[in-house]
Amino acid sequence: MPLALMAVPVMLALVFVTTTDGLDLLRFSILLLVFAGASLAFIQARHEKRARRWLLVPEFLTAIMWLQFGLLPWFSILLGENRTSVDLLVRALVYTMVGMFAFWAGALLVRKPARVMPLTAESPDRGRYRLAVGCAIYLIGFAVKVYLLQRGIFAYTSDLDLRNSAISSLGPLEALAQCATLGLIIIAIEHFSDLRNRTSRTIFWIVFVSECGWGLVSGMKEFILQNFVFVAIIASFKLRKLPVRWIVALPVLLVLLYPITNAYRDVIRGQTSIGVRSVTDANEALGLATQNLRQNNSADEVRQGALKSALSRLDELEDFGTLISTENAAGFLEGDERLWMIPIYPFIPRAIWKSKPILDMGRRASVFLGSTDKSSSAVSPLADGYLKGGFAGLVCGMLVWGVFAERLTNLVLRSSRSRDLFMYSAVFLVSTNREVCLFNFWVAVLQTFVIAFVVTYLVYPRSNSGQHQSMARS
Repeated sequence: MPLALMAVPVMLALVFVTTTDGLDLLRFSILLLVFAGASLAFIQARHEKRARRWLLVPEFLTAIMWLQFGLLPWFSILLGENRTSVDLLVRALVYTMVGMFAFWAGALLVRKPARVMPLTAESPDRGRYRLAVGCAIYLIGFAVKVYLLQRGIFAYTSDLDLRNSAISSLGPLEALAQCATLGLIIIAIEHFSDLRNRTSRTIFWIVFVSECGWGLVSGMKEFILQNFVFVAIIASFKLRKLPVRWIVALPVLLVLLYPITNAYRDVIRGQTSIGVRSVTDANEALGLATQNLRQNNSADEVRQGALKSALSRLDELEDFGTLISTENAAGFLEGDERLWMIPIYPFIPRAIWKSKPILDMGRRASVFLGSTDKSSSAVSPLADGYLKGGFAGLVCGMLVWGVFAERLTNLVLRSSRSRDLFMYSAVFLVSTNREVCLFNFWVAVLQTFVIAFVVTYLVYPRSNSGQHQSMARS
């Protein structure tokens, strides 16, 4: 069904849910079904038949938004886990659907059909060069992570006082730490370009396991899961099929990691906190976390707690509804950052820009939503757009996001070069982040894009531009 035809059932559903009192669950369910139908209509309108389409930014975002802002909140309502009224959730879901229609419109506005590039064999020397440079880039990121860990300012293991005192140098260091991720992407591209190459295969698995280990040390689930996402994207394009095992591993790992990371965080920042300054310290903390988890909970309690934690963490609709329905939310969450600062914010050091704003809207949102200033709550681009500009701000923000998402996707749909796959993979996660405000979102996109662009010219020089590798067209 063309996307335009979905306007009729959507309008009828909106009229029903906005003019009917009571029947909250029924109204939410109807909206959820209409949201699903509109999402499928958008995906169908893009005419992307290949299995890899679920790893294209617009399709991925469409599916994940329906899941986090629709299906999971519906399950929360059924299980009685929702903390806000269903009527408020209905309103929030209406706003989400309007935002997604703006996103889809932006994506379709700049949509270009995919094309198949001619396949050209590459010299083995080029592959060896890229593998060597990829390893060098990874080692830079690895060394920076070791330094951050030893200084006590690495991810969730950070000492908050030390982190605040090192704020002026933290930005450049964390940018350099991204080299580890970029190195993994380069090495994965070489590995999946030639699965028979034992050298690239061995290096890939060493780096992949190393990055997953750093994810565990960090106490951040996303630092582990992102490695599987990168590999799934690259494998889908290089192997010409959907990498089912890598994709299925994501939700399974997510549920399994919740009790472990929660227990690990309690050990690090709890009453008997353990300072983590080395991999040995992290191993000790993980062992103690596992021991506490076994002693204090039965297997059934661990499983139920993991599922509830995953459901609560992934449900984005409740916080969105609370933020858009509270009159003083915009004033409370407003910081010193302004949208005009986005083009310059990532590139001016805090040592030069003395009054450079600290991006802590997540912390302020946590306090506003009733938690502590030691944690962070998600303020989605949807919510931030509405808080900044009302309904028009929500629509404009999502429209621009849709245009950008489609432009990024066109990069790999119309090229078979490894350099374009590298750029797409490097920017994929920041361009699909639903848990940061508009300012943080575009700053992260710009910073990652520039870093990846520089690395691209180092790893894939323009002299190779005529050389094309095979990419998925399944």
